Amino acid sequence: MYYDANGNHDNDKGRVAVYDVDSKVQLGTNVVGIAANDYAGSSVAIARDVDCFIYGAIGAGDSDSGVAYVYCWDTDDWALRASISGEGSGDDYGHAVSITSDGTYIVVGAHKHDVDGDKIDAGHVRVYCYNGTDYIQLGSDLDGVRGEKDVGNKYYVGDAFGFDVGISDLNQDGIIKVIVGAPNNQDAGYYFGQIGVFQWKDNLSTEWEQVGPYVYGEKDLASIGNSVAIESTGSHIFVSGSGGPGQSSAVQEFEVTEVTSAPSDSPSISIAPSSSPSSVPSSVPTSSPSMNPSSVPTSLPSVSSAPSDVPSFVPSLNPSKAIDREFEIRTTYDKFDFEANQEWCVTAKTLSLESTIVMRKCNSENHLKQVWKRTEGGQIKLSRPSANFCLKKYLGLGIRLGTCAPDNAVDPAFMFDLDDTGHDFKVTDKDLHVGFDVHRMFSKLRLYKSGSLNPMLSTWETHYDPDDYD
Repeated sequence: MYYDANGNHDNDKGRVAVYDVDSKVQLGTNVVGIAANDYAGSSVAIARDVDCFIYGAIGAGDSDSGVAYVYCWDTDDWALRASISGEGSGDDYGHAVSITSDGTYIVVGAHKHDVDGDKIDAGHVRVYCYNGTDYIQLGSDLDGVRGEKDVGNKYYVGDAFGFDVGISDLNQDGIIKVIVGAPNNQDAGYYFGQIGVFQWKDNLSTEWEQVGPYVYGEKDLASIGNSVAIESTGSHIFVSGSGGPGQSSAVQEFEVTEVTSAPSDSPSISIAPSSSPSSVPSSVPTSSPSMNPSSVPTSLPSVSSAPSDVPSFVPSLNPSKAIDREFEIRTTYDKFDFEANQEWCVTAKTLSLESTIVMRKCNSENHLKQVWKRTEGGQIKLSRPSANFCLKKYLGLGIRLGTCAPDNAVDPAFMFDLDDTGHDFKVTDKDLHVGFDVHRMFSKLRLYKSGSLNPMLSTWETHYDPDDYD
């Protein structure tokens, strides 16, 4: 941070060096600050699974706002992937930084930022996602609440929200969490300090959501939030404070708990029907006939030649070839039908690469009656002349339109099958299913692991009508 590139001990450019822990040999050359008083290396963090790191330079930038830099290994040395500048002069942007294991997400703290221009040193935090070209901010800024002020004979500094930060990896449910320390916060007492945890749902969220209440220090000058960390899964956080003059400070661990809709170990005795019935068969048979198919079906064929009014959920022994022709992908989830007799289909928001995949009314004009087909290799392709677009995995577990891979590719990016029910699209050879949040209109689609509570699984059908398609 205070490294002097000219050797005169007066320019404080700062520098960052990376070493192999086992051999203690430096990897690549030094990354040195660009200008005097950049203080490069004010904070550093390194990705676990890829050769990338992030560092802050709190004095860098045109207005000394601070800059965060991301470097990744390129052949034989470190190469700049991105530089992100702070908002205002003296923000100390980059005083705290963190990066996910795969280098996709970063978080940067600016604890001296003046929120709304008048909350001096309230501080703020920004989180970014790498899109293959640059880091794009997720949602709005996370802001500190209180700026500096005089109350009676006491002077209070700003919260210093973002003095330290941490970020989890994207979990199996597509959730990423950040932890933010505000050691000067005094909501609970004189410089007790404050910790906040926030989460983002990949391809679903539009703003950050706080997870649980704030955590506060327990004594004057505890300044909890001086140092914070979060486990890669997002399930545990670790915090400490300054302890105050002449006092020690301990590291505290907290478990991040969430309300779950999983079945209880101590079920209710209520006789009212459950709104979330169990899928596990009862050991005590009911006297009323079940509407579910028998686990031991009869060997006698039906004598009726008329089609059933109630479709079977058991896969046919002679399945339709619609999946191999042009079709619409419709939802069969009845609660999504908030307009009477209206069916909803998987569509692309636009018809270009990286288009978002969303739910829209079937056959509506705004998506030009989009139909799909399954390629020989198992990809789901948008069936349009001269368009080579397929459903592809995008940024975590999101789904976008991308260029179709050759069917004979060694590792095609995305291939789908119907599962054993015949009503659930899943990624071939992976425990990932296509789903959507049924509580959000025009919801984006994403991938979920089997057993996830959100979204509903087994919600699809492929609709094929020879009269509708060429």
